[in-house]
Amino acid sequence: DAEGHADAEGHADEHCKLSPSHSQLDSIITVKPNVRTYSTVIDAYSRTSTLEAAEAAQALLERLRILHESTGDDELKPNVISYNSVITAWAKTASVLGAKMAVAMLDVMEEEDMVDVISYNAVIHAWARCGSKESGERAEDILKRMKHRAKTCGDVEVEVPLELGSNNGGNGNGNGNGNGNGNGN
Repeated sequence: DAEGHADAEGHADEHCKLSPSHSQLDSIITVKPNVRTYSTVIDAYSRTSTLEAAEAAQALLERLRILHESTGDDELKPNVISYNSVITAWAKTASVLGAKMAVAMLDVMEEEDMVDVISYNAVIHAWARCGSKESGERAEDILKRMKHRAKTCGDVEVEVPLELGSNNGGNGNGNGNGNGNGNGN
């Protein structure tokens, strides 16, 4: 048994000689957060429906933007996922403030040319959930923006959340025939 113990110590010593020291590893391996790290945390906030979570998601996106601007590090540049997660966080608050903040995020995304169909759908969803008397009209305005962008840029698909389609005649398909069976008969 003593021979086995000595043999194990020999392997450990040999391993230590071959392995870099902790100080060497510190200079080789750098672990730093990147846009994916921040986006994952933002997404975690977007999974709740509180105003505080949406504000925290927004603040984290702003911190990421400032970090990118101050360092020039492209690994810290917010992307469409970062922005869409913040829009989703605002949409889940089911409030007029949330819908307005979602629109503000969409405005920034359009200016930076990083908007996608998910962005528009999330903002439409924000209006659908907030319960305002203007929700339908505001959601349709976003749909029109999406259609206009699709005509001018050709980079988005048009999808309407089920909540909006179900208010057009009760059949959920948005064709407005109102008979509820969805087949137009």
